[in-house]
Amino acid sequence: MTVRKRQGPYFLDLDLGVQLRWEFEREKKRILSYVVQLEVNEGKGWKVVLRYDTAHAVPHGDVYRKSGRSRKVMHPGIDTTYDEVLGWGRSLISAREDITFHWETYCARFREGGWPA
Repeated sequence: MTVRKRQGPYFLDLDLGVQLRWEFEREKKRILSYVVQLEVNEGKGWKVVLRYDTAHAVPHGDVYRKSGRSRKVMHPGIDTTYDEVLGWGRSLISAREDITFHWETYCARFREGGWPA
């Protein structure tokens, strides 16, 4: 019998009031699903700026405006290849890397009221 295991949520503080949050479900080494998101707290609780996930069976992103509006995006830097051994492992890593490398730009655009990406 194969056991599915949920891991997380994990948090990484990127700056005061800015965090990276991720969690995933795995079966052995295979990543079955994940959520990676950039969040900001401007005194009224945490708001999502950008989220990558596998909610619709395909890795994709959702970007949010300060107003709460959202739209789906397919980011060219996110690996959308499913691997029989790793599952969505490479996609999870590339989503975390994208946010880690570009969080300042995404947050600045969000705080100005625009689309982060």
